[in-house]
Amino acid sequence: MAFTEHRFSREQVREVAGKLAANLQAKRGPVDFLEFATGVIADRLARDRTSYRWYGPWWWSLKEVLRRAGHDYGTQSDPLVRRAYGFPDDTETLVAADSFRNWYMATQFVGNARFTLDPSTAEHYDLWDADMEDPAAAP
Repeated sequence: MAFTEHRFSREQVREVAGKLAANLQAKRGPVDFLEFATGVIADRLARDRTSYRWYGPWWWSLKEVLRRAGHDYGTQSDPLVRRAYGFPDDTETLVAADSFRNWYMATQFVGNARFTLDPSTAEHYDLWDADMEDPAAAP
């Protein structure tokens, strides 16, 4: 499967990241953007662990960003999708994942975990993270 859908250019993501960081700085003063944003996402996940689905194929890279920021949600991963949907920079990955979330909230029914990543095939990608689906795995 070629991963062609729901991708963002680094330039696009950097531009959005810069605007978000500037807005945060204007509202809250000096604050670490990545630390603040990972905290917001961790709060969302604390309220509803299945909200990881909102990040679609970007979830696996975001999960790694969250782990590095001190929010560990287990070890399950999809390395192939993680490599296709992620950037070397954690802030860029987080902003791309949140951009996907914005698209998801505007176009998908909440709870959907099936995504078309290659429209040239009839294949779908079903996002499933047992670490997040199992309530007993909650930190």
